[in-house]
Amino acid sequence: MSRISSKVLKNISKLSDEQILTYMDNLTEEIENRDTVLDATQEGYLLADSSMRVVYLNETACTILPVINSQSIRKPVYVNTLIKDKSICAFIKHCIQTRDVTAKYEYRDRSPLYGERDISINVISFTKNGSAIFEIRDITYILKFKREYTRNEGLAAMTTMAAGVAHEIKNPLASMSIYVQLLARKLDKNGSITKEEAQKTIEVLNEEIERLNKMAVDFLYAVKPVNATFSMENVNKCILSSLDLARAELEENGIITETDLAVSLPNVKMDPALIQQCLLNLIRNSMQARKEGQKELKINIRSYMDSNTVCMAVEDNGCGMSEDQMLKIFEPYYTTKASGTGLGLTNIYKIVKEHGGEVTVNSKLNEGTVFTISLPVPDSERYRLG
Repeated sequence: MSRISSKVLKNISKLSDEQILTYMDNLTEEIENRDTVLDATQEGYLLADSSMRVVYLNETACTILPVINSQSIRKPVYVNTLIKDKSICAFIKHCIQTRDVTAKYEYRDRSPLYGERDISINVISFTKNGSAIFEIRDITYILKFKREYTRNEGLAAMTTMAAGVAHEIKNPLASMSIYVQLLARKLDKNGSITKEEAQKTIEVLNEEIERLNKMAVDFLYAVKPVNATFSMENVNKCILSSLDLARAELEENGIITETDLAVSLPNVKMDPALIQQCLLNLIRNSMQARKEGQKELKINIRSYMDSNTVCMAVEDNGCGMSEDQMLKIFEPYYTTKASGTGLGLTNIYKIVKEHGGEVTVNSKLNEGTVFTISLPVPDSERYRLG
């Protein structure tokens, strides 16, 4: 309430009818001006009190939110009877009850009038009496820009990878060239070669051809778009199925495996086959991390909640990495293994990013390494659990 309004109310008994009418006219004009300004903005605004009653809703919010009847906002109405989407109602209730100013809800809306739109709702602030002010925005073009930026970023990465392929191909081609030249010299000198000499040359050429083929396959896999089929899944199920696939290999190498899986984890949106592929790659990386002379290599796989993400950690007590190696580990064609292509972790990074998640590494030289995949919990699942 403004100072003028407070002063008028305190002294209303002393005011004449004409003065009261003048004040009411001025107040009405002020409210109409405010509504005109707020209705002209591209953002929607919703004010709801502690009992979930809609105190104010501007015209923009009516065009963005899936409201049952925009005319009903002129009457006393509650959020649950005004907004069709129950998950939005649950989010608003959550914010009002917890006074959480960091909460944000994003969803995709489809309507015959506006088509497909991405909508964002977040709390701006709370009033003294506990009412919450929500900002509603159409973020369709913002997300489109982000996707284009990511696509351009991917093209830049592909250019870097192509340069890496050209560099890596030189080594097997040089080896093949040397052996072919040696073969030609022996033929020029002797007119013939022995079966053993021919066999040795053929073996080297076959090895290098296989190496080139592996590079080509890995490169094509790394640059092609991720074809993900998403569904709501539990990460523990994915971890256990990955371990089952790697079990024989782990036992053959005498590697001890342990699991520490959190119970009652929310489901996350993911492609189980792709995430399983990531976990298998990380498990195999840990299997190859045995220190020289190390008798007992352990791999521990954990799942847990961290804020609004579900995390899967693959930890080993192997050789570890230096800080310099950790900085480069996700770069294309960077590898610490003699037979590695340097694209395994690049592909994991790409898959996890496609899921809207993060993959991080924490390692100490000669002590061990932890790779962590974090996947976001969908808003609908989070507020449903809440």
